[in-house]
Amino acid sequence: MSDPEHHVEQPAECTTELPKFPPRPTDTAQMPVLLIREEPPVPVSPEPVPEMLEKDRLLRLGTRVVGLIAAVALCGTAWALLTRGNTEEGTPVPAPGAEAQGRYQFTEHHIQRTPHCEAHAYDDTKVFLSRHRCEEVVQQLLTTHTADGSRVVVAVSVVRMPTASDAEALKKLTDTDGTGNVNDLLREGRRVPSGPSSLIDAGYAAALDGRAVVIAEADFFDPERSDDTLLREIAVDALRAGHPYTS
Repeated sequence: MSDPEHHVEQPAECTTELPKFPPRPTDTAQMPVLLIREEPPVPVSPEPVPEMLEKDRLLRLGTRVVGLIAAVALCGTAWALLTRGNTEEGTPVPAPGAEAQGRYQFTEHHIQRTPHCEAHAYDDTKVFLSRHRCEEVVQQLLTTHTADGSRVVVAVSVVRMPTASDAEALKKLTDTDGTGNVNDLLREGRRVPSGPSSLIDAGYAAALDGRAVVIAEADFFDPERSDDTLLREIAVDALRAGHPYTS
């Protein structure tokens, strides 16, 4: 018999059980198949051959040249339009060519252009121009000086007619005394610095140039000075100033 005083109770055995899970069902679904689409290869341009490069260069050069020509033409047109009106005072009149330099150097102070010729003429010349319509009249007011320093004012008129026969008839009329003429710009109120207000004893000259009549009159600044031969010589030389406006 055991001794109760000495009886020692043994501890219970400790055991730990792992939790049990239901079995995992077998995954029989198939994974989606990813299709990879290949892009078609990018075509590679062939290297340009030297002939193609040269043609392209010439084409670009030609385009630039054409553009430059167009710009120059536009500028030329703009300049022509600007110079059709009155010019600044003291503009030298260029000669048409070396062979037409003439004896005197003229300076242009005023220029006026209009198709209404009869409104810028008087007496029989006005009547003629009202019956025979002109294309245009150009009126210039110039100055020059003689070898001794005398100053001279010169009026040049260019009347462009439809036909050469009309121009010839107009010249014949203005060459005749007492038949009137195309107005000089002094008669229409224009002036040159320190110059006269009218032509008194002017030298006269006229010439045909195709369908145009060019008329020139010259007079001294000094009303006391007179020299018909010299003034006519200056008027003849001044006809070349109207040449650029005859066509």
